[in-house]
Amino acid sequence: MRHQRFVTGIRNLFVTRVRLLVLGSLLLSISSAIGQLLTPGAEHRVGGFSTEQRFPSIAIGRSVDLVVWLEADKAAGPERVIGRRLNRDGEPVDGEPMLISAGLSSSAFPCVAFDGNAFLVVWIVGGDWGRLVGRRISEDGNFLDSNPFLIAGQWASSPAVVFGADEYLVAWSSFDNVHSSIAGIFAVRVSRAGIVLDSVPQTIFDSPWDDLQPMVVYGRGRFAVTWYTLRWMGTHLPTFTPWLAFLSGDATVTAEVTVQELMSVAGDYARLGWNGSEFLAATQVDDTVYAVRLSSSGVATKPVVIDKRAVPGYLHGVANVGSTWIVLLEQNNYAKPSRSTGLYLSPESLRTDLAFPIGVDAVGASVASEGEHAAVVYVRSDDGFSTGPRAVFLRTLSELAIPTGRRRAAHP
Repeated sequence: MRHQRFVTGIRNLFVTRVRLLVLGSLLLSISSAIGQLLTPGAEHRVGGFSTEQRFPSIAIGRSVDLVVWLEADKAAGPERVIGRRLNRDGEPVDGEPMLISAGLSSSAFPCVAFDGNAFLVVWIVGGDWGRLVGRRISEDGNFLDSNPFLIAGQWASSPAVVFGADEYLVAWSSFDNVHSSIAGIFAVRVSRAGIVLDSVPQTIFDSPWDDLQPMVVYGRGRFAVTWYTLRWMGTHLPTFTPWLAFLSGDATVTAEVTVQELMSVAGDYARLGWNGSEFLAATQVDDTVYAVRLSSSGVATKPVVIDKRAVPGYLHGVANVGSTWIVLLEQNNYAKPSRSTGLYLSPESLRTDLAFPIGVDAVGASVASEGEHAAVVYVRSDDGFSTGPRAVFLRTLSELAIPTGRRRAAHP
């Protein structure tokens, strides 16, 4: 009997070691297939819990990162744009967050980009549809503009900003004079000095339907813009079409704009990233998320399903670190706390089953990356169960041997 137990124990130990070796080999092969695996760092609280915070956005500078978000100064007060600088470990550099917006008008949809020396924050004043303004902040936390400057007049919404070709490109959705109650996509250039270079906005796309939520990326000497068109068909459910536009040259109002359907599938929340040689675009259709690789000239691969979820959610962003693509997803079934995760994608096949957790009750995530450094910002409640005001949090993503790459775009 003792001999039988001994043999059984040896056999079980052998089987366990074989299983561990197989699992280790499998993880190693998956890691090799998708490139570098990023490790989520500790969670850092950026804002407080005194009032509700939302719409966080992040840009990575040379020595510090800047996170911006919306926050009401009191329970029923107007929302203001707040910012805070953080070091590479995600720890606040400023003792207290800074007030970026000015005046009593409510603000909306802040986002931020970095030009190598300073940050440009843009947002909407006067509600979700209002005037588009901007303000520059140096890396040491000083305002380079005494007050916000006007970028576009009334009826602007959902802006996006990126730096490239020695200037910023700011895109937004706005009503126009052609289709008075229908939104189109427009853009202007802004200099490093905070001067709007185009007296008339560039029309990127203006269909007879609503064109919404642009995102901008710079790569291979051109600006790329994505958005989606919302079509209402009477009593039928709405349909969505994702689009992609390239702006040639220096993106002036006379620049050629090439527009194409982003994918052969209908989808919304079009997101875009650039890895130094090609673009990655992602969109979602109901519970399914698709992705395509695009050359710098816009030639696209066949759409690939990268995620199919059992509960609805949102597609928040695309980034690239080293040879690995990252797609941010949020699951929200309204019965349980939301969960945000990051999905690793192989640079060639775009297929992987690996994901890393960002946080429970984490919503509205935004990601930015530069070389070996990447960070995700999001908002969540203090207890993680959506029972109180949400505050802004940040997680860094780090890996020791990630090669240095080009600057990536970020969007809320």
